[in-house]
Amino acid sequence: MELLAIAGLLWAISKALITASWAALKAPMIGPRGGATATKHIVAMAVRTFFETVTIDQFRYAYSPETSARLLEAWARRTNTTLKTVKLPDGTTAFWLGNPDAERLLLHLPGGAY
Repeated sequence: MELLAIAGLLWAISKALITASWAALKAPMIGPRGGATATKHIVAMAVRTFFETVTIDQFRYAYSPETSARLLEAWARRTNTTLKTVKLPDGTTAFWLGNPDAERLLLHLPGGAY
């Protein structure tokens, strides 16, 4: 499955780059109908093509929970924010930013589909 995920990601990236190149070639002929600027139009086409092509499994492979944890820990170090990693009974990892005994709590659930 890992090889298929990598191949699929490479295909999605290649397809997005080809679409961006084609949009860049067409941009002078489209004029203001394409978007606010040619750059915005080209980027929007590439991003839309990438996300239409990539599957959930491929995206999960590229952006694993370990990647999220590493990015959050690096951000906390850069901003001098207190970060506490908590392992929940079901094996899920949760992160506290700041004081866990604070009076108010903000719960952030990224991803959707709850």
